[in-house]
Amino acid sequence: ISPMPPNVFLDYCFRKRALHISDSNQARRIQPIVQAMGDLDPFYILQETSSDNVFVWILNSKHKKISSVEIDNVDTAVALHRAGHATYCRAPPDVEQPMVAQLLRGTGMGCGNYDPSGNSTVCMGRGEVEVFMGTCQHTTDWHFDFQENFTLQLSGVKRWTLQQGTVRHPLRGCTPHYQAPKAVESQLKAAHLSDANFQFQSPPTVGVNAVGDETAQVLVKPGDMLYFPAGMWHKVETVEPGVSINVSLMATNYAALVTQALHHVLLTRDEWRQSIVSGNVTDSLEHLQQLLHTLPTEIERLNRIHFAEQILPPIMRDPPKLQLMENQDENQKQEHDDTAEHDDNEMQVVNDKEDDEIVDIHDSETFGHGLASYNLPGKLVVNSLASLIATRDITSFYSDNDDKENGHTPLYVLNINYAGNEMHESTVRVVLQDRHATLAKFVDGMPRDEVACPAGVQEAWQECLLYYGFFVWIPNGSL
Repeated sequence: ISPMPPNVFLDYCFRKRALHISDSNQARRIQPIVQAMGDLDPFYILQETSSDNVFVWILNSKHKKISSVEIDNVDTAVALHRAGHATYCRAPPDVEQPMVAQLLRGTGMGCGNYDPSGNSTVCMGRGEVEVFMGTCQHTTDWHFDFQENFTLQLSGVKRWTLQQGTVRHPLRGCTPHYQAPKAVESQLKAAHLSDANFQFQSPPTVGVNAVGDETAQVLVKPGDMLYFPAGMWHKVETVEPGVSINVSLMATNYAALVTQALHHVLLTRDEWRQSIVSGNVTDSLEHLQQLLHTLPTEIERLNRIHFAEQILPPIMRDPPKLQLMENQDENQKQEHDDTAEHDDNEMQVVNDKEDDEIVDIHDSETFGHGLASYNLPGKLVVNSLASLIATRDITSFYSDNDDKENGHTPLYVLNINYAGNEMHESTVRVVLQDRHATLAKFVDGMPRDEVACPAGVQEAWQECLLYYGFFVWIPNGSL
């Protein structure tokens, strides 16, 4: 967004209005990206993509709609592109990961959290970098996305036409430019959560699915950046064939964050965890009414014990910087595929200890997140969403090894907020090393007493457990 200051962009533009920056010094902005993408060679881009497959856009001459055709062969995709069809795929990992990570942190989307593997279903920040290889006179007709978008033109020229939509913070995009009639119902349902009068219609029309006096049109040239927020209608015409990239950012919404955590808490109660049954013995409606009657009291109780801090511990509000993933070569991938055993019904437990990053809870030098944040009198209360399990309790049934017998320092697995999703994936998971037998009294099943801190947090292990979310800090007098 240079030369605009980041704080001005975040206050004035981000999630509100589009921004076009024309860069007179084009090479400075785009040259490193161009080089990382094989000097925009189509075969290199399609060969090195992060996508499993490549998508080629085929125009239906009868309906004037685009069909997105998935191609799993690079040579075929290149041939179709050279025959005049626009092509879409994700950027190579060494382009995508740092760009997404930096923009998530810079914008604060998902508090800057990011899982570059894409495997996590609960990571608050997500994103990808799409590569569009436009062909002569190709037009992507009116639609809107549910992501925040930063487009950078690397070569060629595109004409963008923009119109503000009526759906705020959309959960789904709206894609009348595609030949995909089966998508209309789900897109309308999602749009009606924000605007009950929204209509699936193109071009966008004020009073139906758009607002504003008129559309805006910009010509985007090499080196230019265009930001446009989620829910903004746009139409893109290729004026000169070339390559552009688009960074799409997404984040968990507050409704999902809170309901997942509340789901976890309710599942600790027998009356909420039982299956729904109706009939002569149990009246399901009456039981549901009784449960709902208790919800306000439960939410009030959770608020008194700082439930917001339990849901969003410091590690999620200030995540570690991204460690870029190393690319595996094809032989490594094949070897992994040949030896891995898959079981869809098997839940993940602790991996081999060498696979996990281990945190020493007593090493203040390597931990060092700043004890000054908790220097007032108060107490540490165990997070309602926390589970702490000794690794020996996980591995001992299938192994005769024991940490103490082998002279190893005891290890513990800490999981935070996991029961509110189908796969029980934790929002925080970390393996903790305890050299001084501090954690044994806090494992699941043990009485979890509060830890009084009359002079504030004084020890590294206390701050470590605060940072990862096992403890919540409650200053004296706040309850």
